[in-house]
Amino acid sequence: MTITKIPTIWKLKGKKVHIRTFHSGQLVEHSIRIRWSEKLGIVLIATFDSLEMAQKIAEKIEKAGKINKDRWNMEFYPKKEFLQDFSD
Repeated sequence: MTITKIPTIWKLKGKKVHIRTFHSGQLVEHSIRIRWSEKLGIVLIATFDSLEMAQKIAEKIEKAGKINKDRWNMEFYPKKEFLQDFSD
């Protein structure tokens, strides 16, 4: 007998999908993030080299209006910089 995990679907309910860019020398990565609440931020597990691809995926997520929670990392008590671009 095989047990299949049923994915947990969360509805966005008007939440905004953000793209955050990280620069480090030659490296540029774009991540898709949602500030779910003051106590929870979520980040798509995949990162993107191309801003255009990140925008395409973000638009797809917003259009669907829901996400599969299993494909996202959770960040508890995200700081105000959670959605801001940054570099080191």
